[in-house]
Amino acid sequence: MKPVIGLSCSTSTDAGVRPVRRYSCPEPYVRRVEEAGGIPILLPTADPSRVPGLLALVHGVLLIGGDDVDPSIYGAAPHRKLGPVDHARDEFEIAIARRAAADALPALGICRGCQVMNVALGGSLIQDIPAEVESPLSHAGRYDAAHDVAVTPGTRLHRLLGRKQVAVNSHHHQSIGSPADGFDVTARTSDGVVEAAELPGHAFFLGVQWHPERMPEADATRRLFRAFLEAAVARARSVGGSARPKAASKPPRAGRRAVRG
Repeated sequence: MKPVIGLSCSTSTDAGVRPVRRYSCPEPYVRRVEEAGGIPILLPTADPSRVPGLLALVHGVLLIGGDDVDPSIYGAAPHRKLGPVDHARDEFEIAIARRAAADALPALGICRGCQVMNVALGGSLIQDIPAEVESPLSHAGRYDAAHDVAVTPGTRLHRLLGRKQVAVNSHHHQSIGSPADGFDVTARTSDGVVEAAELPGHAFFLGVQWHPERMPEADATRRLFRAFLEAAVARARSVGGSARPKAASKPPRAGRRAVRG
């Protein structure tokens, strides 16, 4: 059984007299889903009220990277180093993350996607790592291996990677700040920056800060996408091939932000 995986999209707007809004997804995300046995479909930004119907079409969701999340959503003022934001995309993907968390729909967040998961559940973000983290590593600009991350033993991420340390690439200037209640941090770099988090007890709700889709030959990439697709296959079987769950739950409310630690 090949599960259907919905991929979020980046947004852009053409310049000109009659600008046109465009939606896109970098090819590596699509290829990694296909290689792991899934059927990728794109989910362009829509009204959040459409999310339940859209997720009825899929067995898992992949929240991809992209622009910064609007800090007003998690109650913060914009930092001077904040990059471009798209509030409509933020609201749409946050609705996806909340629904996936509530309905046990497998979800993988990559880079921005990991940050969206945290904000959706009530957490906050570091808006600019160089400005807000003491003696930070270089986290921006490399899609090849840039540094190691330490993985917390006993976590889902540790079990699926099979190791306590893994070399990853790095292309971001934001990260999780205060983790949402229940969204457990499962990996960090030596400077303390959060590199992964997961929702314990969920079928598969996991975010990573690096870009595994850009390291196709890495064992960690294959293991991560394989585990995600296995959870999506289980979802497909549990609903008899239809992506619609037998009984939908109400999306969780955003929890209180935890103290950063």
